[in-house]
Amino acid sequence: MTYLVGFTRDEPLPNQNQYMEMVNLYADNEPWQIFEGANSYTRYFITPQKKQNPKWKRVSRTVGKGTWKPQGKGKEVFDNKGRLMGYVKSLKYTYGKSENKNANGEWLMTEYSLYDGYLHAREIKNKGYVICKIKKKRKPNDHNEN
Repeated sequence: MTYLVGFTRDEPLPNQNQYMEMVNLYADNEPWQIFEGANSYTRYFITPQKKQNPKWKRVSRTVGKGTWKPQGKGKEVFDNKGRLMGYVKSLKYTYGKSENKNANGEWLMTEYSLYDGYLHAREIKNKGYVICKIKKKRKPNDHNEN
């Protein structure tokens, strides 16, 4: 969450290019397309949230021909002073077409978002972004160590 606070304030972030990419996860690419060429089962991204309407709080999590479905309500995260800092939500990718049902449940996402009132408006340089950790579930016969 502190990484997201730093990004929102437009502060230099340690190892940003090494561990995290800026990618619009809620666009046209399916999860496996985003992972093409990667030697890892887990990757981190900074992505803009896609609001259904700019005035609403509701967020659209459609991507390509599928959607990221929430797996519960999510959890509140508090800073060391006990103030609400943000939220952590778990999501699972489901593919919209029946011909690719094997992708359902294979991709998991953890989305980290800031509470709107956590930072003062003057501190915010990059508004409406979240950090997402996407993980491809390993299959029993996978022997890759990454």
